[in-house]
Amino acid sequence: MVVFDYDKRKRQATVRTEDLGIIREHFSFENEGARFARRYGRYMPARTYVITPAGKYEVGLTANIIQYIKKEFPEKKIHLEKNIIEAIKPRMLHGNNGKLSLQLRDYQKEIVDECLDKGRGVVMLATAGGKTLTMASMLERTYQKTQQETWKVLIVVPDLGLVNQTFDDFSKYGVSFSFCKWTGSTPVDLTNNVIIANLGILQSEKTDLDWVKHVDVLVIDECHKVRRSNKVNKLVKSIITENKFGFTGTLPDNNADQWNIIGKIGPVIYQKTSYELRLENFVSSAVAHVIKLHYKTQPKYSIDITDPGIRYRQEFEFLFENAFETQ
Repeated sequence: MVVFDYDKRKRQATVRTEDLGIIREHFSFENEGARFARRYGRYMPARTYVITPAGKYEVGLTANIIQYIKKEFPEKKIHLEKNIIEAIKPRMLHGNNGKLSLQLRDYQKEIVDECLDKGRGVVMLATAGGKTLTMASMLERTYQKTQQETWKVLIVVPDLGLVNQTFDDFSKYGVSFSFCKWTGSTPVDLTNNVIIANLGILQSEKTDLDWVKHVDVLVIDECHKVRRSNKVNKLVKSIITENKFGFTGTLPDNNADQWNIIGKIGPVIYQKTSYELRLENFVSSAVAHVIKLHYKTQPKYSIDITDPGIRYRQEFEFLFENAFETQ
């Protein structure tokens, strides 16, 4: 039997089984720094393990571990203790869609329903899929059933441009909850329900982050930028709420960063690719056109044959008005 449990105080999951060694080996990756350490006579483990020798791991990976066990050990019985059930599928109270000014597409409704049902997880939605509207709808429905004055949400976006864009979009949608920006030039106003922050302000050494640990919901846009080495990664881990959501078009290619994101936020609960959006006519199809150029005055090219790399130097000796014609 494989038993899964969860320590609420330490916010850490545990798996117990006699096959723990095999499972740990699967959820491990090469330690790239080990080779350099050996070169200088220092010891460093050759592999990094997501699961400790005692079976502890980040709770978001539970679904992935169960999937692996069912594939490799189909005869094993799996038992989930009550604590871990509440952690991998935390409850989210929600009401209707409020008074949003825009209607959701069918897949956006599915994403919102999945988020509210699962309570945590990663949504993979391609560019132009309407991530901001989907976030707004999810939060709007949650807002309807919360203690509205004290309810706090942190939305993390990569840069200042997206802070402004998200703020403007929420204004356009006509959401019921209050919201504000939080950047280096705009101080946080904690009287608002939703705070939209960029990565830079969260990584600043001068920023007071104590209140962030106690938000009710965490939403990370472009969550593939949460890497093991950056400060935001530690911040996400420190936030107490289990209601954590990540939105991205794609996850990192390597297992190390994928497992890190899933472990802290949750499993992938929905996926909609760019191809699917084009196929269903939600976004325009991509078309490539080749343009053939005819020069009135041919550019002069010279080759430096003495250069081992045979580098080309281009000497453009023509004026703008007779540069070239297009056909």
